[in-house]
Amino acid sequence: MLFRIFILALLIDFVGNGYLFAYGRPSNFYTQPFWPNQILLAWICLAHVWAHLDASYSVAALTTTVLGIYSPRDWPPLFGSISDSWTVRRFWGLSPISTITTAVTRTLGFRKGSILSRYTQLYGGFFMSAAMHAFGCIMAAHQDVGNFRFLILQPFAITAEDIVIAIMKKLGYRGGRLAKVMGYLWVVAWLTWSLGNWAAGRISVGTYRLPGVVPYSLAAWFGIRNGPNGRKID
Repeated sequence: MLFRIFILALLIDFVGNGYLFAYGRPSNFYTQPFWPNQILLAWICLAHVWAHLDASYSVAALTTTVLGIYSPRDWPPLFGSISDSWTVRRFWGLSPISTITTAVTRTLGFRKGSILSRYTQLYGGFFMSAAMHAFGCIMAAHQDVGNFRFLILQPFAITAEDIVIAIMKKLGYRGGRLAKVMGYLWVVAWLTWSLGNWAAGRISVGTYRLPGVVPYSLAAWFGIRNGPNGRKID
C-alpha cells in the first residue's frame, strides 16, 4: 500500500506539477493542435483526477488499517481493472459513480434488473453525480468547469451502445475478441471527444496554476516545469 501511495504521489507530481503546470495555462487548451496536444491534455487531466482520488482512498485505507479501525478487506479497490472497460457502461461501472447509480434505484424502490430500473439508475445516477460535481465547482471556482456537461453526456453514449449491442445480438452476433477491440476503440474515441470541454474548463480557471498537493516537487527539482520549447514558466 505504501508503494502504491508513493507511485500515485509521483504521478500527481510529474503530471500536475510538471506537464499540466507547463501546458495547462488559462485559455491555452483550444489554441493548441488537436493532435496530439489537446488529446494528451484531456487524458492527462483525467489521469491526474484519478490519481488524486486513488491516492486519497489509499491513504485513508492505510491509516484506518494501521489504527485497527478497519481491516484490508473493508477497502476493496476504488477502481476496477481498465482491461474490463470495452464499453462506456463497463468503464463507468468500474468507478465510484456506480455506487451513486445503485443508490438511486434502491431509493426509488425499482425492481432490480428491469428496464425501468436500469435506465432510471443510469440517468438518475449520472444526473446526481453531474449536479454534485457542478455544485462543488461553482462553490470553489464560481463556475461549472464542464463537469455537468461531461457527466450528463455519458448515459446517452451508454444508451446508444446498448441499442447497438441489442441489434447485434438480434442478428446473431455474440461478440468475441474483435468485438472487444472495437469496444476499446469506441470507448477511447468517445472519452477523447467528451473530455475536451471538461479539460478546457479545468484549465481555463487556472486549476493547474495552483501550488501542487505534493509538498516537495521532484518535477520542479528535475526542471520539468517548463513550457513549450523548454522555456521556463515559473
